[in-house]
Order: sequence, then C-alpha cells, then structure tokens
Amino acid sequence: MRKFAAVIIVLGLGVSACGNETGNAAVQETDEIATEERTDLAALPNLDAFLNFAEPESCEFSESFVTAMDTVFEMNTDPNAAPIAGPGAVTIPGIADPVPTQMSRPEPEAPDYIAYQLDFEGSWLGLHVIGYEDAILEESCCVWASAIRFDEPAESVIPALAEAGYSVNADGSRRETVIDEEMTAVTEVREEDGVTRFFCNQVFNY
Repeated sequence: MRKFAAVIIVLGLGVSACGNETGNAAVQETDEIATEERTDLAALPNLDAFLNFAEPESCEFSESFVTAMDTVFEMNTDPNAAPIAGPGAVTIPGIADPVPTQMSRPEPEAPDYIAYQLDFEGSWLGLHVIGYEDAILEESCCVWASAIRFDEPAESVIPALAEAGYSVNADGSRRETVIDEEMTAVTEVREEDGVTRFFCNQVFNY
C-alpha cells in the first residue's frame, strides 16, 4: 500500500518538472513496480481451499474450514480441568508447516474469554491475506469476533468481497442480513493501522 502511494507522488513530480521523457520513465517504473506486486501476490499460497464459505452471504464457513480449525487449541483430557489446555496449530492447504495458534485471556474478570489468532500469508479473492482471528467463551460458544485480516486498503477489500457474494456495505459499515428467525449474518470491513479486517459472523436473534 505504501509503495503505490510513493509511486504516485514520483509520477506526478516527474511529469510536471521534467517533461515527457522523465514522465515516461516514471510511468515505466510504475508499471514495473505494479508488475512486481502482482508477481508477489501470485507467488503466495492460494487460500481458496481454506478460507471458503458454504454460503458467503450468510457467513457460513465450509465444513473443510471447520474441520481444519478443530486443532486450533490443545484440549484437556482431564474432565475436571478447563476444556482448553493451550494453543494448538492449524494445517492450512498450501502452507508447508502447521500455523501455531496465538491465544490469550485478555479479560481478568472473564477468564473463560479467549482471544486467538493465526498469522499466515496467502492470496484469496485476489487479495493479500495476512491472518485470521476470533474469540470464544471457553465453556460456551463463540463471541462473534471472526475476522480475516488483509494487507490491503478497505477500498480494495470491499468490492472484492461484494463481487464474491458477501453481503457488505459499500463503506464497510456494519451490515445485518437476516438468515432465518433464529440467526442473522453480521458483516463489517474495518481498516486500522494499515490492516483491514473483514468480520463475518452469524449471531442469534435475541
């Protein structure tokens, strides 16, 4: 993202200060850098076999994703202990080694609240993915914090998601899509500190 911004500035200065010759050189440099960026993305693992949804509009992950995430935690075999013993690792198609889970219990007043993330790189929907994150309540269920992280601006992520069938607002704001009388799909695209997160969760209709 920062590379493209810098190239635009160089291109503008070249055209105004040095005439067509310098301007043409700047255009060539821009094309070369853009090609390099595309080549880098093409060289990344394709994550279609991992980050796939059975029903994109309703935020329902596929069975293959759910199965892969079964190993995100190490589980206790002692029935008297807390269910989760510690972080696990997830095998992602196209990535050589299992990706270790980073987990924490960030709320002292709610020790059963667990936040976790997986850091990896790959391409999905023509976008640069840098990880996945979520949170759960240990003795219960999810807390609807599932998010895919991108090294892309929100303005690139939103149209790619919309084209792929995900129910997102044009400005990335929170959007609710009723699935049935029990569940609603909630999406949001949020860009912070150079990272864009795509939240896609199913929540109960209370």
